[in-house]
Amino acid sequence: MGEEKTIAWLTLARVSGLGPVLGGRLLAAFGSAEAVLEAAPKKLRAVEGVGEKLAAAVHDRKAREAAQADLDRCRGLPEDGNGVAVVGCRNPDPYGESMAVNIGAGLARYGVTVISGMARGIDGLAQQAALKAGGRSVAVLGTGIDVIYPPEHAGLYAELIEKGAALSEFPPGTEPDPGNFPRRNRIVSGLARGVVMVQARSMKSGALITVRHAWEQGREVYAVPGNAGAPSGRAGNALIKQGARLIEGPEDVVADVRPLGTLPLEDPSPPSPRLPERDARLFALVPAPAEGAIDIDSLAKQAGLAPAETSAAMVELELSGLVRALPGKRYVRV
Repeated sequence: MGEEKTIAWLTLARVSGLGPVLGGRLLAAFGSAEAVLEAAPKKLRAVEGVGEKLAAAVHDRKAREAAQADLDRCRGLPEDGNGVAVVGCRNPDPYGESMAVNIGAGLARYGVTVISGMARGIDGLAQQAALKAGGRSVAVLGTGIDVIYPPEHAGLYAELIEKGAALSEFPPGTEPDPGNFPRRNRIVSGLARGVVMVQARSMKSGALITVRHAWEQGREVYAVPGNAGAPSGRAGNALIKQGARLIEGPEDVVADVRPLGTLPLEDPSPPSPRLPERDARLFALVPAPAEGAIDIDSLAKQAGLAPAETSAAMVELELSGLVRALPGKRYVRV
C-alpha cells in the first residue's frame, strides 16, 4: 500500500463521527478511501446516514494532519514475518499461567515475536516472558496509543516500546471501552502467522474471538489442552476437537513459523547451572506446569529445611530462571 493510500485510510479513521457502518457505506459508494476524501459534500450527503456535519468533517484538514502524524509515529517499526499471537483469559489458573510463560519465553528464544493485547492474565504473562527471555513482543491495544491499560502494565508498556512495539487503531486519548477490545482482536490475529490459545474459562472468552478471526484469515490455530472436565480446560479442548492443533510447548509451533533449516532442533535455552545440593533437592520437588504447583510450606517440610532457608533458596532458583513464583508462595518449574 502506497503512502497516499495509507494516509487516506488513516484520515477516514480520524474523521469524527464516522464509524464502521457509515464508513462502509461511503466506501461502497465511492470505491476507495481516496475517492471518499475527494468527493464533494453534496455527493457525500447523498449517502444514507451522512449529514451536513459529517460531510464537513470528512474534509476537515485536522483529520489529515492527525493521520500524517499517526503515520510518522509508525516509521521505523521493524518488519517481522515470524510473529505468533499468544492469547487467553484474564484469570488463568496456575497451569495456564505457567504455560503462558513457557510458551512466551520459548517462542522468544527461537526468535519468534510474541503478539498479544497486553491484557491481564495470559496476554501480559506471555509478553513479559518473551521480553525477559531476550525476545521481541508486539502489543495491539484496545485504547489510544498513549493510554496504558491496565495501569499496572505500565512497566510492560515501557519495555514493549523499547524492545518491541505497541500498536493501536484508535486515536490518541481513547480510553478503555468494552467494545474496543473485541474489535482489536482481528489485528492481533492478522499480524500473526498463527494463534496460540493457552487457556479460556468460557467459550465466550475474548480469546476465542481472536481464534475465530484467525480461522477466517487463514491462520493456523494452536491450543493448549486442559484438564478433562475442568472449567478452565473446556475451551482449549473444544478448539482441539474443532481442528486446532494440540501443542505441549513452543517447539510444536516454531516448526510451522520458522523456515525449515533455520531453527535449532534442540532446546535453544542455555543449559541449567549445576546446583548446590540444597537447591537441587528443592528443585526436584517443584512440579512441572501440567502437574500443578507446590507451596513453600510443603517444600520446606519435604526438603527438611527451615522456612526461612527454603524461601531464600527459592528466590535464588527463581532468579536463575528455573522456577516461577505464583500467588500464595507457590512454585512451578519454568
